Amino acid sequence: MRELLLAWDAIGVAGAPEAADEYDCMLSPLMHQLHEGADEVKIRDWLPDEVQEHFGMRTDPDREGLLANQIVEWWRGVPRNPRLVKPKLPASAAALRSVFQRRTSRTACDSRGFCGAACSVRASRLGRV
Repeated sequence: MRELLLAWDAIGVAGAPEAADEYDCMLSPLMHQLHEGADEVKIRDWLPDEVQEHFGMRTDPDREGLLANQIVEWWRGVPRNPRLVKPKLPASAAALRSVFQRRTSRTACDSRGFCGAACSVRASRLGRV
């Protein structure tokens, strides 16, 4: 995904080696949205706020729309590890897991877009950022 963001390059720094991580702040929010089932429309709607608020730049609907499409297509192509897919649990077990996750998922995401051990994005998409 980093390659897609650098190709998109909303602020024009992709050519500078020292700016290779410039868009890494977007990795975690995008990965979480995708993992939660976000479609192209949701990603497209999120991008302008990020461009304006975080980077202080004007948005380009065509540019952000193309990136949203590329991100969703990339996500669809990321292979799933069947060993990491969580089995369906009975309602009571699911409720307990939900409580546990709320208590353990308050870890901030790191610069690669991964959270601590409780992060379901990390568990399902190891190494594909």
